[in-house]
Amino acid sequence: MDKDAEALKAARAELCEARRQWHHMQIEIESLHAVEKGLECSLRATEQQYHMQLQNLETEIECLEKELLEVRRGIEKQLQEHEILLNTRMKLEEEIATYRSLLEQEENRYLLFREKILK
Repeated sequence: MDKDAEALKAARAELCEARRQWHHMQIEIESLHAVEKGLECSLRATEQQYHMQLQNLETEIECLEKELLEVRRGIEKQLQEHEILLNTRMKLEEEIATYRSLLEQEENRYLLFREKILK
């Protein structure tokens, strides 16, 4: 019977150790589940944060693209106005040159006329 008692004692000790290990593993599993839930929560929060940042960046990009389009249109308009002003300037310079030539011709004619009169 000593052998049976020892076997029973060993079996009880083994059962006690198995229960202790099982209990320890249950605690570890619960801890890992809590960590998993925390990580999932953190992941969702991070995803929401990056989603908001992405939306903000998309909005900012749209605004900058609109502003760029307006700037390009403004530059195009200024180039057209500049071209008009250059053309106007050239026409005015031609007109001034024509009047200058006419004045010089008239002055020469006047000088010739005066010279004839004085002789």
